[in-house]
Amino acid sequence: MRITNQIKQNQLLIDLNRLQNDVFISQKVLSTGKQIEKPSDDTAAARRIMLLRSQGERRDQYQKNIDDGIARLSYAETQLTQADDLLKEVRTLTLQASNGSTTDADRGSIATRIDQIMHEMVSIANSRHEDQYIFGGFNTQDSPYRTISDPATGETIGVQDLPDNMDGKIYRLSADGEQVQINVLGTEVFQTGDPGDDGDVFQMLINLRDALEDGIENDIEQDPPAVPPVPGDPVYSRPQYDSAAVIAETLDLVDEASERVRTKLTEVGSATRRLMDSEDRHIDLKILEDEHMSQTQDADMTEWISKYQMQMIALQQAMSIGGQVLQSSLVNFIG
Repeated sequence: MRITNQIKQNQLLIDLNRLQNDVFISQKVLSTGKQIEKPSDDTAAARRIMLLRSQGERRDQYQKNIDDGIARLSYAETQLTQADDLLKEVRTLTLQASNGSTTDADRGSIATRIDQIMHEMVSIANSRHEDQYIFGGFNTQDSPYRTISDPATGETIGVQDLPDNMDGKIYRLSADGEQVQINVLGTEVFQTGDPGDDGDVFQMLINLRDALEDGIENDIEQDPPAVPPVPGDPVYSRPQYDSAAVIAETLDLVDEASERVRTKLTEVGSATRRLMDSEDRHIDLKILEDEHMSQTQDADMTEWISKYQMQMIALQQAMSIGGQVLQSSLVNFIG
């Protein structure tokens, strides 16, 4: 086949275009540091990069869940620790009140402190983290507990809980197939049954306060009013209790309440540890994934600089030779 000048020119232009494109690709890689920017650059590698990015996004969401869970649990732990400290103080005061040498005036002072502790305990049970109540189950927007006051004296005579969602457990996904409960139920700490039952920490404190205020010398057995009050019942006036019996019973109830609080503190610590372990695993995996991403996507700059220099030499030589070919073709055409 006869090689015409037109064929030579066309081939020259094709070669020059290919070399220029190679130089352009090298320049882009050197400027971005990435050898793969779109699927057409390397389909298999691009797919790996997309999978790694998807895993990274999922891992970032898990990290947010873990951070949120640890923050909530840490706050709950602080509140439970304060509740435990208050119960320790109640036990000490109860033992002091049961001492035969303690006067009714002393018991009155202790009753005042018990009333303060009761209100502090309600405040703890209604504590919030980032404007969300932490002991109210699913209902994080309404205070889980409210005090009920005697219309005549203004004294707190009971504490009522919310009617719904108090037993709602809130979870956060910390890894694929792994979830951790991040809330503490007030129904398992402050009121384990209906208001006024033995598991009601608030009522225990109210009863102790009233017994201490009545005094040992004035004990008369009398049933306390319904809590909460039944509409239409007579206006409440605090009854006189068998104070010695109430004080003795309170010691057992305090110990039971303290045990519940400490059990929850253990559970909170365990849940926090699980989240922290998940966080450590995510950190380790992220390092490996970043290395894999870098190996797949990032360019070896030394290699690409060398390649770019060779391409520039090849392009310059091709342009020099091409000029000679085009000049020769023009001379033949004129001749």
